[in-house]
Amino acid sequence: SGPGEARSVPAAADGRLVQPDSTGAPAPADTAGGGTTDTAGGSTADTAGGADALQLTLLFEHEERGPITAVATMQGMLLCAVGQKVAIWSCRNGELRPAGFHYAGFTAACLSTMGNYALLGDALRGLHLIAWNQKKKCFEARSQRIDARAAFACEMLLEAPPAGVGAGGAPGGGLLLALAEEGPRMRIFGYSRQDVEASNGSILLPKMAFHTGATVNQMIRLSVAARAADGGNRPMHRSGAVGAVAGAAGAGGAPLPRQAVLYSTLDGAIGVLCPTEESTFRRLFFLGQKLASTLAHVGGLNPRAFRAQGSGALSEAELSRAADGGLLRRFAALGNGAQEKIAQQIGTSPRVLLQNLEALDVASAVL
Repeated sequence: SGPGEARSVPAAADGRLVQPDSTGAPAPADTAGGGTTDTAGGSTADTAGGADALQLTLLFEHEERGPITAVATMQGMLLCAVGQKVAIWSCRNGELRPAGFHYAGFTAACLSTMGNYALLGDALRGLHLIAWNQKKKCFEARSQRIDARAAFACEMLLEAPPAGVGAGGAPGGGLLLALAEEGPRMRIFGYSRQDVEASNGSILLPKMAFHTGATVNQMIRLSVAARAADGGNRPMHRSGAVGAVAGAAGAGGAPLPRQAVLYSTLDGAIGVLCPTEESTFRRLFFLGQKLASTLAHVGGLNPRAFRAQGSGALSEAELSRAADGGLLRRFAALGNGAQEKIAQQIGTSPRVLLQNLEALDVASAVL
């Protein structure tokens, strides 16, 4: 701009929805060593000798009045969080058109979807579960938790009865909601319309809480090795995972699908929140208690107290629904005599414990 000319500067808080289209097209050779840009607003990558390159063409653009803090997909539509408003967009005639919106909390910091359900984590406080009604073309508020702290990441996963959650289990079945709150902690809430304490599903019930050691900033829901529908101890699928001791029957004896949450922290760590059967979890939980009291730990620190401090748990039950995988794996490094002694104290055998640990390793091998 020259002197005296007005410049159009976008507001720092404005957001923009952009829908690009990627097509493979031959790009001209760049003799100057830089990339090329087309006249329609798209761009191509650097190529050597005019080889095929990926070209992006702008299809749709929309300005928002506030910052876009999170996006997600829901049943072929786009879910977009702008401040406290969550809008859903559908693609018609090559353009994105608004289909509905919902106001919740203060500022939606993270989004997660499963089917027609959407989980909103608020940047200040609160966790909201809403559902998209396709017939009425609107969102319906299903449940919330207003005492949750600032959300960094959230995710949903199914809890097929009688399975549990965590590196251990939370019995009951239904929809589990994982929330990474402000500070190095993660909490799990349950959504159920059958539970009396949930007031017909309007209140999210706390299921589990533990200290992660660092702030979790991202979560991804993944499928893990399924368990046998008949609950037999036998290999399953290509992974060779050990089956559950007791499980819900599937149609035709088919293995029951399972889900896990892969999460990352701000200090570069990666962890897995992996479900397991109730009976297996109880055995591993008691093993963790014995290992915490019998093994020598760095600096004399208690690993169970480390997972409990700052976890945000409201009751002892929340702390008893998670087992530390790093602590449990120390059992495999013990000698035969030490393994036999610890196994007898919890009423089982080293072979069963090693099988459970192997199954847990297979189920959490999501990378």
